[in-house]
Amino acid sequence: MAVKKLAVIIAAMFGLVVIFQILLAFGAPWGEYTQGGGTAGSLSPAGRFTAVLSAGILIVMVLGILARAGMGPAKGYPPKLVTAIAWFTTVYAGVAILANLATPSGAERAIWAPFSFVMFALVVTMMVKTRKRPNS
Repeated sequence: MAVKKLAVIIAAMFGLVVIFQILLAFGAPWGEYTQGGGTAGSLSPAGRFTAVLSAGILIVMVLGILARAGMGPAKGYPPKLVTAIAWFTTVYAGVAILANLATPSGAERAIWAPFSFVMFALVVTMMVKTRKRPNS
């Protein structure tokens, strides 16, 4: 798969999570699908803040992945910064698998564990394919 196409797929998948987090922040009643599943319905104000924070971090990761492929608004950022963001994204995606497998919420585990596994596989593939690029 071409690097740019891979980056777009990764960005789109992370984009879905960003939308999910933003909807949670605005009160979507999906608490059982996030943050350990301990909330039925809408998240508390602290949970909503966490959702906003998560969305922001995810957006930075998307920018890093796109820049790693030579795309997006961050493509001109210093290569070391892009590499750091891309590696952070890789580690984040790996930890997400473990967190989503360990969650006490069956609903969260059923949806996000497989999603996280696919994300991790795609991000690792991206890192391997871009390891010799100037932005890596």
